[in-house]
Amino acid sequence: MTDYGAVYRRFTSLIAVLQPLSSENIYELDEWIGWMKSRLVHFINDCEEESHLIIQTQNSIEYRLNNLEVFYSIAFQLDPEILNQNRNFSNCLKKFLDQLNLCPNRKETMKISHKIISTDDWKLERMQPKSQRIIT
Repeated sequence: MTDYGAVYRRFTSLIAVLQPLSSENIYELDEWIGWMKSRLVHFINDCEEESHLIIQTQNSIEYRLNNLEVFYSIAFQLDPEILNQNRNFSNCLKKFLDQLNLCPNRKETMKISHKIISTDDWKLERMQPKSQRIIT
C-alpha cells in the first residue's frame, strides 16, 4: 500500500505531470507500462538536457479500475504556469507522448492522457474516495 502522505511530502512545492494509462485487459496494460517505462528514460534525459529541469518520479505505479488503469506521476520543481510556458519542456513532453503513441503493438483500447497540476491539487486528488478517482 502506498503512503500518499509520504509521497506528497517528497513532492511538496513541486508540479506533476500525471500519466494515466488504461487498457482493456491486464496483458495489454503490462505491455503499455513496459513501453511507457522504456520511453520515460528518454523523456527524463531530454528534460534535463534541453530544459535543465530536475525531475523526481514516483517509483510506484497506482492501479485503478479493476487493475485496468495505472497512474504514474513525474514531478518538477517549477510553478505550473512556468512549466506550461517552457517551450523546451513542451517539446520534450510532446516528443514523449508521440513516442508512447508509436507503441508497436498498440490497440485502440490502449489509452493515455496527461495533465499538469500543482502538488496541492495532486494531494486533493489523492484524498478523494476511490469511486471519485476515476480519470476520464
